[in-house]
Amino acid sequence: MKFKESANRDFYIALICAFWAFSPCAVQAIELGPDTVTSGPGRIKILKAEAILKDMVQPEVQRLVGGVELQYEDVFLNCDSAWRYDDGRFTTMGHVLMRDGTNTMEAEFMEMNPKNQQVIARSTVNDSVVMKGDMGNANAPLMRYLMDQKRVILGKGGQLIDENTRIRFDYGGFVLKTSVMMLGGNVSIESDSQTIVSDSIHLLHSTGGLVFHGPSRLWSTDGSLELYCTKGVFDNPTGSGWFAGMPNASLARVRQKDTWLEADSLVLPPDSLSPREAWGHVSLSDTLAKWTLSGAHAIQFLMTDGGGDEESWIIGSDDYRAQYRDVSTSDTLWLEADTLALAAQSMRAWPVVWMEQGSAAVYCDTLIWNEADSVMEFIQAPQMWLEGQYLRSDSMTMMMKDGRASSLHAWGHAGLLNPAGDSCYQQIAGRDFVGQFGDGQLRNLLVSGNAELVYFDEDETEETCEEFNRAACSRLRIVLDEGQVSTITLLDSPTGAWTAVGSSEYSPWIDGLKWESPPTHLRNPR
Repeated sequence: MKFKESANRDFYIALICAFWAFSPCAVQAIELGPDTVTSGPGRIKILKAEAILKDMVQPEVQRLVGGVELQYEDVFLNCDSAWRYDDGRFTTMGHVLMRDGTNTMEAEFMEMNPKNQQVIARSTVNDSVVMKGDMGNANAPLMRYLMDQKRVILGKGGQLIDENTRIRFDYGGFVLKTSVMMLGGNVSIESDSQTIVSDSIHLLHSTGGLVFHGPSRLWSTDGSLELYCTKGVFDNPTGSGWFAGMPNASLARVRQKDTWLEADSLVLPPDSLSPREAWGHVSLSDTLAKWTLSGAHAIQFLMTDGGGDEESWIIGSDDYRAQYRDVSTSDTLWLEADTLALAAQSMRAWPVVWMEQGSAAVYCDTLIWNEADSVMEFIQAPQMWLEGQYLRSDSMTMMMKDGRASSLHAWGHAGLLNPAGDSCYQQIAGRDFVGQFGDGQLRNLLVSGNAELVYFDEDETEETCEEFNRAACSRLRIVLDEGQVSTITLLDSPTGAWTAVGSSEYSPWIDGLKWESPPTHLRNPR
């Protein structure tokens, strides 16, 4: 019987020992004192805990419970409970709050590791890890805080709210010391004044600046600004910056009001009085694409008359001349020169100007187009090709109506030539030419001041170029039909005679006149 009682007693003692060995309560309470955990280099301090319990089953783990507070250098962490591992790591749970200066991070779980100086915050609910600070409030499912660098990494994306701005992204991070956010993957930034979408962007929180590192688009809520680029720097407060496209792929584009500017790279100045500039494959156009200026370099600046109007200069290169194209009328207008200057109601082109519209083309040194007066001036030995005719003079002006020529004035060594056959030309010369147009075609021409005429009668002989009429008068009037001379009237004491080609008495050419074909080397590929 004694053996039996002894055996029963030993059995109960063994059972109680086994229960305590495998129970969650199998811990040993340790009194917390100032010397319990050392605070040497790289160690996390335990500032506060109601109890520190040691697990007999897991001797390498200590459990901290009740109002736990930890510190690693300038970083403080509060939680309901924590596990401390022998390698110095802490896993914290329950109302976890990390503080570093004015920045805080909240989560369900955090791991603080002194070796890599990181805090990893996780949540079982999307975007329930929250960081608050000077850069706004960030929400994410996962955050990694680099304590030594004061840097936050959001590898699974999230969103950030700063006053009236909401930012969403697929991945990113920000540096607290420099107030720089680095965001990537479907980034969207929405505020009351503008919206930005980008593949990769850096936000300079302290200055309001943006740095684009991938395809990006920005547009203002009021519709006054729209921007596309692949890389660039944008100063939000001043609306200024530098932007570029992708070589051989896409161009940087900016729309301000009703004008688009695109180029390989472009600059928007902070001061409205400073010029906007663009370089490489430059194009300037209205939003309806009715007109386009293109070239290698563009400069836009406010005019000094105080009216608020802008003037845009387009400069060409050795490979591609500056070009203006207008498709607002039935016949497209092409204008090319080394330099083009376009204002609200005027245009200048110089030097070596080539203009083409319908069947008309003009070559001159300088062109001035005043749209308000509908006057186009061709300066310094202009040459015009019109419906198979060639006109040249020292200077020339043309009146425009509804985008087409209505009248013409040429003066100073003026001459008009029209092919009459394979080897001869109808010729008219004088000091002053005044012509009228109808439906875009030259209908009549008045020549005054030492008018001369060489005329081959295309109806009299089979060989048109064998005989011609050489005449002179003070004035003469010509009527044209479908580009061909139908009537010539000699006015004010005309003189003249018919003679054969080759006659020693009269030349079939008026002095100083010579047929010129339109130059082809001036025109850009189209």
